[in-house]
Amino acid sequence: MERLCIALWAVAAWATAACGNGDAMLRVEEWKKSAPEGAGIAKEPGTDTPWLRCAVGQTLSGSACTGEQIELTWEQARGACPQGFRLPTRSEMARLLGDCDEEVDNGNRGYCASCAKSGSCKVALGTDQGSYWTSTTFNYYPSWAWYADFRDGNITNNGKSFTYRVRCVGGQPDAEPPERAVPWPQQKSASDNDKKPREQENE
Repeated sequence: MERLCIALWAVAAWATAACGNGDAMLRVEEWKKSAPEGAGIAKEPGTDTPWLRCAVGQTLSGSACTGEQIELTWEQARGACPQGFRLPTRSEMARLLGDCDEEVDNGNRGYCASCAKSGSCKVALGTDQGSYWTSTTFNYYPSWAWYADFRDGNITNNGKSFTYRVRCVGGQPDAEPPERAVPWPQQKSASDNDKKPREQENE
C-alpha cells in the first residue's frame, strides 16, 4: 500500500509539472493589478505584521473577501504576492495560528490552533479554512515544502508540484528554527524507498 501511494504521488506530480496549472498565473497577474489595496491590509495582533486580508485571487468587499482563491504550485506561489509582500515562512504561519504543540515548536509536523479558534488569525484573516503554502522548503526532501491547514491547524509538508492556496505577508521574514521533521513513516531500518513519506491528500 505504501509503495502504491508513492507511485500515485509520482504520477500526480508529473501530471501537474507536464500539463501546468491552466491559466492560474494569468489570473494571478490580473489580481495583482488591484493588490495589495484591493485585497485589504490587516495587522497581526501583537506584532503589527501586515498581512493581506484576502488570499490571492480574492478582493475585499466591505468586510468580506469575494472571488475565487487561486491554487498554485509552490514555485508559482513564490511569485504570486504583490510588491511589498511575500509568501510567509513556516514560523510565521505557526505564529499567526498560535497555540502550537511541541512538535511544531521543535520543527516537526504537528498542530496549532485552527484559524477560526486563533485570536490572531481570526482577527487578521477571518475564519478561513483553506490550506496555504509557506516559503519554507522541507530540508529532508528539497522537492517538498511546508504548508498550513487553517481548518485544523495542521503544519505539515507535501510535494512542491501539488497546489495549495496562497496568503501574503509583509515585512522581513522570521528566522526559522532547526528542522527536525523526518520522513513518513518513521522507520530506521527500512530501505530508502520504504522510508519515503506517504503523500498528504491534496486539498
